Amino acid sequence: MPKKTSLAVLSIFTLFSIVMLSFLPKLSYSSNEAIMFMKEDSTAENLPDKLLVIVKTPDIFNKDVSTALYNAVQNLKSIDGVIKVNSIFDAAKVRVSGVNIDWESYSSNGVFKEDAREILNNSLYVGNLIDPEGKVAFIILDVENADIEEITDVFEALPEEFEYHMTGTPVVDYGISKSVKRLMFIFPPALFLLMWVICFLRLGDARSAVLPPLFAALAAGWVYAVAAIAGIQLDILVSTAGLFVIVVSSSYGLHIIDRYLLFRSEHDHREALKLAVKDEAPSLFLSAITTAAGFLTFLISSMESMKSLGLLVSLGVAFSFVFSLVVIPAIISLVDFKTHHRKMTIRFEMKSKVGIVVSVLMFVLLAVSPLFIANLRVNSDQFGFFEEDSEVVRAAQMSKEYFGWVVPFYVNLHKSGAFTAQDESVMKNMLENLESVENVQGTNSIIDITDNFKIPLPLMMIFSRAQRAREFLNEFIDGTDLRILIKTPVTDAVGATELKTAIDNVMKKYPQYSYTLSSPLIDFASLNTNTSKNQVLTILMAFGAIFVLLVIVFRNLKHTLIACVPIVGTAVLNFAYMGLFGMNLDIATSIVAGVLMGLIIDYSIHLMLRYRTLKKQGIDGNAIQKAMNDISPVIIASGLSLAAGFSSLFFTSMKIYSNLALLLVLGVITGVVMTLFTVPTFLWMSELLQSRGSKIKIKQKHVRVSTKSTSDIEEN
Repeated sequence: MPKKTSLAVLSIFTLFSIVMLSFLPKLSYSSNEAIMFMKEDSTAENLPDKLLVIVKTPDIFNKDVSTALYNAVQNLKSIDGVIKVNSIFDAAKVRVSGVNIDWESYSSNGVFKEDAREILNNSLYVGNLIDPEGKVAFIILDVENADIEEITDVFEALPEEFEYHMTGTPVVDYGISKSVKRLMFIFPPALFLLMWVICFLRLGDARSAVLPPLFAALAAGWVYAVAAIAGIQLDILVSTAGLFVIVVSSSYGLHIIDRYLLFRSEHDHREALKLAVKDEAPSLFLSAITTAAGFLTFLISSMESMKSLGLLVSLGVAFSFVFSLVVIPAIISLVDFKTHHRKMTIRFEMKSKVGIVVSVLMFVLLAVSPLFIANLRVNSDQFGFFEEDSEVVRAAQMSKEYFGWVVPFYVNLHKSGAFTAQDESVMKNMLENLESVENVQGTNSIIDITDNFKIPLPLMMIFSRAQRAREFLNEFIDGTDLRILIKTPVTDAVGATELKTAIDNVMKKYPQYSYTLSSPLIDFASLNTNTSKNQVLTILMAFGAIFVLLVIVFRNLKHTLIACVPIVGTAVLNFAYMGLFGMNLDIATSIVAGVLMGLIIDYSIHLMLRYRTLKKQGIDGNAIQKAMNDISPVIIASGLSLAAGFSSLFFTSMKIYSNLALLLVLGVITGVVMTLFTVPTFLWMSELLQSRGSKIKIKQKHVRVSTKSTSDIEEN
């Protein structure tokens, strides 16, 4: 590449990079559950988010304690985004006075009255706003885009003897948001250094080792810029796009530079660069296409986040491919890199005992993998995204322990006419049946109020139209409809589906009412039911796309099948690893198989193309070994780079990322091992069978010639 051309390429690239990266400040972050998990027809669309706070105190009825807690509640009400706050200070005696309802609060400005302890005998409040001993308060906030840190500051200001824990969907979202930002800004520098070390070990030159991770990082930056331009918000899945781009595509530049340094030892600067680009371009193109195909299969997912992730990573792979074949060669044409240190070189011998043992071991693992896959469950739990010792999980467990629920689950009841006294008795029976359902800890409804205060249901429906009563009753009365809160500790998708089915069976007994079920859990579960179907489609589409591309390029069915062995084996063992480690197939782990197929095929392609090139050059006897000598060091370096890059996710605070890391690291190691041992083994067997076939044909030909000669002699 002429010097002027190189400078022009670098100038244009720099200009475009400045323009693209200038959009990064416009990136928007969202861990909102509606974006991540719910469909457009969400059942919980019109319900506010519930933020639950469990506050442990020495004694809620103590004047100093209650005053401090009351002040905290008042401060919460003044925060933007906090729609409503329910607390023990809402507890009151309710009486009918003429055509009105009178409330006599048990407290005044946070100080409880003398008879306030009778609250502990009232089932309307115990288990809902206070524990039976009067030491644990349950504060329920209806929020919409509220600042969680501002809410946290309110409780941090409480005296030291108070202990608080916050849970609910908004807290989950907040925890996810923190992890997303950490993944965006803290991990890339550490990942860059890690990639540089591995590239340096392989290339033996500190300067050239900077280029692969640098341009992979720039490709990630371009990807995030595209997200900002397109208005794609970063959430728990989309935020990993940059990580995937850096880890996956840093090997592209590594292949180019490694090949250049190899040719540089025998040719001059420009000739070595020309040969390197010519030699690696077909392999890199096919690798980029197959990797992108693996990620593009995410477009069939029912979750928008997964679609965005697949699209962004595919774009990043395309950017890296172009950078590796255009921009990196432009730099090399200006700077003559040479190996200054001993390069990391590991070679494998064909037909060695190690190779045979490893190949046999791989096939044994594949043979027993169905035993582990049989233990695999399709399930998701949003609280399962966090480590078990995290504050989010501890708070959720505490909420279940004291008050029986974490995520709201509603039965919305509708009747064509007005609710009557007869409906009240029917609903009592309905509530008994609902509370008998497994995993239902209790219910909250307007019937609790009518029972406790001896006010008939028809009167409560009338009183609910008044402003003051509406504020008190809107949790249970929505216009002319009634709302029943099902208190359940269930937070996983399978449990939510089973609960919904059980509630449906109960409600069938009451055909006089129409009803709907609404909960974030139902929407979460609806996506979970599609996970297994999407997983099968993803794998089939990824394999189909890769298979067709290899057939077109190789024009040899046998070589295509051999090249596909590592990706099939890696995908199967990925599910076996999940069963072995007790992981669920959920909306996060379901992406791993497609990702691994797109990554591992890269190794088979490079090895197979090198083997075919050597065969065309007339190297028949040891073409397999020569191809392994040339390619295996780069495959190992690339595999180490991928494994090390994905290992960085182990240091996040979220279990969803550490699970992804474990599966991806194991998958990459499995893919590298299968490529380096099974592909050469199958090629050797193929050559052996072909050689025997040729010998048989030659022998048969000799027999035919001999027979013909004998016949000719006899005729003469």
